[in-house]
This record gives sequence, C-alpha cells and structure tokens, in this order.
Amino acid sequence: MRAPLAGGPPQLVVGGRRVVALSCSRPPANRCVATEYDRNQFAFYDLDAAYGKGPELAKLDNASPSTTMCTITADGSFLVCERRNSDPVAIQFLPLGRGQERQVMVKEAGYLAPDQFDPAPDGKGFYTDGFFQGVWRALYIDPEGHVQVLWPPLLNCHYFYVSPDGRHLAFGKWDTAGNVWLLENL
Repeated sequence: MRAPLAGGPPQLVVGGRRVVALSCSRPPANRCVATEYDRNQFAFYDLDAAYGKGPELAKLDNASPSTTMCTITADGSFLVCERRNSDPVAIQFLPLGRGQERQVMVKEAGYLAPDQFDPAPDGKGFYTDGFFQGVWRALYIDPEGHVQVLWPPLLNCHYFYVSPDGRHLAFGKWDTAGNVWLLENL
C-alpha cells in the first residue's frame, strides 16, 4: 500500500502472491525490491511507489521466510540472502544487472538472528546479530565470512542499525533481573 504524506486514501501498490519483504538501496541508487514467497521459492521484483510492481529480477529456490533473509545492497547492484538452512550459514549474492552470482560461507558463527541482516554501507561486509560466545551480540561478517564481534562489552544486543556512513551503531540493550520467592504450606 502507499498513502500520500499530505493525507488521502491508501492505494494498493502490489497484489498477488505473499510479499514477505521490502528492501531499498541508499541514494543515489534509488531502487526498491519486493520479495514474494510461494511454494519454497522467493521471486524478486523492482518496486516503484508510483507505478507498482516492475519486472521480475531473480528467483531463489529452496527458500523460506523462516530460514532465509534477503535484502538489497546499498548501491542496488545485488540482492544478498542469508541462508540459515545450511551448515555453515551461507550468504548468497544475486546480481541485479552486471556481476556474477556468488556465495560466502560464514565461519565461526553461532546462531544468527532471523530478523537482522544488513549489508554494510560500503558493500564489503554484513551486519547481523546472533548468539555468539554465549550471549546475543552485534556482529560484522567480512566478505570472506569471518565473524567479528562489534564492541565486545555489549551484551544482549538485539535490533541494531548502522548509520549510512558506517561510522555509528544505534542499538537497543536490555538486562533482566529476577527474584525467587519460596511459598510454604500450600
């Protein structure tokens, strides 16, 4: 759906199969991609807020919203998919135009979160979070698949965002505390 910021009724932009994700590049690339899911397959389409669904760009077989997360690179040249249904986790690059399809196997990874996966602004690595060395941590995965913990003192980090220039990290952090009560003579 789209709706004018100045007000007015919403309008349908994409209909049909189940849209499971929307992803947009950063300026000046100005490209958005819709991901549709049907029968263990993702189909990727250009998406324009004014004109709706464009041509199909690529397909990815053996994919599921519960095991695969895809997003567009900052420059709009690749779709990058984190495939958690393989061991080790694989990051697959699907070209949108020029370039070659390739795959990077993630080394040293524990459990990677299914809802956080962002290509770095420079296009050379990936940010995600995962259960690594016994706690949730913000992670950077380099182009060869090596995992680096970001800001090691940060424990239980989940849902973080990298600034467009790649120099700052915004995140939520929480701690839990508990108490034990003993009830007698029940």
